[in-house]
Amino acid sequence: MKNLLNIPAIALLILAFGCSLDSATDLQELSLINEKEYKNTVSDQSLSNFMEKNGILTANIEKIDDGYILDDCILISHQKLSIWDSLNNNPNFQTKTQSIITVPSNEIRTITYRISSEIPFEMKNLINEVINSYNSIRNFNIKFQSTQLSNEELLFQNGNSGLGRADWPTNGNSGRFVQLNVNSLNNSIYTDAQRKFVIAHEIGHIMGFRHTDWIEQNEGLYGFDDGYYTFIGASLIPATFDNDPYSIYNSGPYYFNRRLPIPSFSDFNYTDLLAIRYLYSKDITEKPLYSYISTGSGWAIWTTNWNIYQYGNQQYGFWGVTGYIYSIPVTGSTALHKYTHSSGTPYISTSANIHLLYPSYTYDGQIGHVFTSSAISRTPVYEWYNPNVGFFFTTNSVDNYVAGPGWTGGGIAFYVMSLGTI
Repeated sequence: MKNLLNIPAIALLILAFGCSLDSATDLQELSLINEKEYKNTVSDQSLSNFMEKNGILTANIEKIDDGYILDDCILISHQKLSIWDSLNNNPNFQTKTQSIITVPSNEIRTITYRISSEIPFEMKNLINEVINSYNSIRNFNIKFQSTQLSNEELLFQNGNSGLGRADWPTNGNSGRFVQLNVNSLNNSIYTDAQRKFVIAHEIGHIMGFRHTDWIEQNEGLYGFDDGYYTFIGASLIPATFDNDPYSIYNSGPYYFNRRLPIPSFSDFNYTDLLAIRYLYSKDITEKPLYSYISTGSGWAIWTTNWNIYQYGNQQYGFWGVTGYIYSIPVTGSTALHKYTHSSGTPYISTSANIHLLYPSYTYDGQIGHVFTSSAISRTPVYEWYNPNVGFFFTTNSVDNYVAGPGWTGGGIAFYVMSLGTI
């Protein structure tokens, strides 16, 4: 049996896509403390915002060196408050639960699923189509396999909550149930593509993906899982910064409150693929090539190390991901080198001798390994140059960033591995 934590209960919010959750306490952890000295005034605006957002109207507050203790049991550090502020100011980051599916390194884990007989034939077809879409994600270390046996790991069944709901992962295993409200989904206002969106959304939950707008919807870090009130958690997934109305992980109220229709699902969106690959990559030597734009000069810079710039700093702002590259040599690959011009302009190239041919360039080492020819699952990267800005690399052959005057080039510089499906 799961252990129940003695924490303040806050009103339960049931969303249209299920996932009944309670409001939050600490962003990452709950610590039980025994100290007895309290202060009841809140002078820290970040703490005040945290308490207000999470429905903590009154509390005994003890100030400690690293943060605060609320009501003798909740430890919230200054660092966690800072993270909370960041998430709260950007409510559409994608996040994961504390528990995700365990997959051995460099292996693929097969999860068996069964569709209950109470699900209509047409809905079964839609479920299988969405499953096929998940199974087609490149370098994804989870595969779903249909079974008729009753010892399945994941069961699709009828439910009566909103349009659907799903269980979170527990003990390294996927969520046990996806419940689809067949009566509601069969309403003629929904197309098959919208029904597939709901199915894809719920499958995301059994893998540990939370709603992108969980803070906006006051869902919190605690909720009922398998009948027990427990800590669910919410950890940020890097590079999923977009306020994206087409992410399959937005909640029902995200659309209803904005008077937006539920999107149609045909394939996974950019940020969803980043999130899926972040948690569940079979070959971890494949790394996203994070791209940044200088806030002053406009020139770009690139790295596979998210921790260097993250969502940007005073010098660079996060632009996006220019495909995946390898951190080690693989068959057919070539090294991607980084240089810096004496003017400060960064540059990347598959040539290892630019600094020898042009002494005004300094060699900064290898970023990773890419390809010089096309093949399945490879995406071309186009190179542009503007003497007033610098170099710009993009996988978009008609990128708006280079639509202005002064840009030349547009040829293919190299190939990266695609973000998406096989």
